Amino acid sequence: MLTKKILLIDVETANDLDDPLVYDLGLLVVGEKLEVIESYSLVISDIFNNSVLMDSAYYADKMPMYLEDLAAKVSYKVNFWTARKLVTRLMREYGITEVYAYNCNFDRNALTKTFRYLTKSKFRWFFPFGTEFKCIWHIACQTLGKSMDYYDYCIKNGFFSPAGNVQTSAEVMYRYMTNDSTFKEEHTGLADCLIELEILEESLKVADKENLVVDMGINRLCWRIPQKPKPKTKKRRAERQKGRE
Repeated sequence: MLTKKILLIDVETANDLDDPLVYDLGLLVVGEKLEVIESYSLVISDIFNNSVLMDSAYYADKMPMYLEDLAAKVSYKVNFWTARKLVTRLMREYGITEVYAYNCNFDRNALTKTFRYLTKSKFRWFFPFGTEFKCIWHIACQTLGKSMDYYDYCIKNGFFSPAGNVQTSAEVMYRYMTNDSTFKEEHTGLADCLIELEILEESLKVADKENLVVDMGINRLCWRIPQKPKPKTKKRRAERQKGRE
């Protein structure tokens, strides 16, 4: 289903969305048949141990879960430099040049901004030169999300924004795939990586079955792809007609 091994990532961040700082990094080395070869759950000590950055009700609620995972050695606390060295080693050992993520633009930028923040811009790029970035969100919107079945599912379950657009988050895509409207993402790096891998696999199956040409690159406006034209109501038609008179 893939032509070569890839690295699939997911990050959780503190601070605001304009300047996100990574405290949780999930990593999967994925083979050509979409099998998981290696997996890692890394808690980034530089950010996680910073009480000023992590001191909010949202993060406080998640702390016990992280502490349990660290005690059980499900997750490992490392500094950011160690996390970067691991990513570089994995990409070199497996010949990986492609990094996948759901909303890849955010994950890529968050890692780069964290690197620059912690090194005071002495080092500026997290990933090796020449890395290609592939967005599972964009892929899913062109395959799973493009069908009328997905659109109807979202409308039926109320998965749409205040503006009336169907939602395209990984959580909603996974709900559609599994027909489980109550599913909630764990919002931890490794757990989210695993559901995003399932979304990627299902999206590639749809693309293959329907012979679709899919752009795998980053498209920050890909949420528009699943949207359907809004039906014109009688009131709107009357208003438009009145405007012409």
